[in-house]
Amino acid sequence: MSYPIKLLITSIIASVGLYCWNQFMPAEYNNLHVYFILPFFIIFSLLSFQSLTKTLDSENKNAFTMRFMASTGIKMFVCLIMIVIYAFVNKSQITSFAVLFLFLYFLFTGVETASLFKEIQKRKQKN
Repeated sequence: MSYPIKLLITSIIASVGLYCWNQFMPAEYNNLHVYFILPFFIIFSLLSFQSLTKTLDSENKNAFTMRFMASTGIKMFVCLIMIVIYAFVNKSQITSFAVLFLFLYFLFTGVETASLFKEIQKRKQKN
């Protein structure tokens, strides 16, 4: 299954999970702002995956490792900035936002990492 299809399925699962969270949790834990973060994770994950798979064919054996570490670091830093900005803008809902944000972060990072691992294994078998 291609990565964009996996990303689409993950996005649907995440959307359903966020919807269920907002429907069944007490009102003080509801947070509709987190839906605006979903496109960020979709786009960032897709661009990161495409960038990393290009480095798998590189002559430089360290290119993938360096790009993976850079991509992960940038993603973590941008996510941290987004959470801090949200904390300043909307202090009353920061707990629910941070929990849901981290849920999305780990979900999309896990799917991306698992897909990269499968791609590496597939390319090793070809060689």
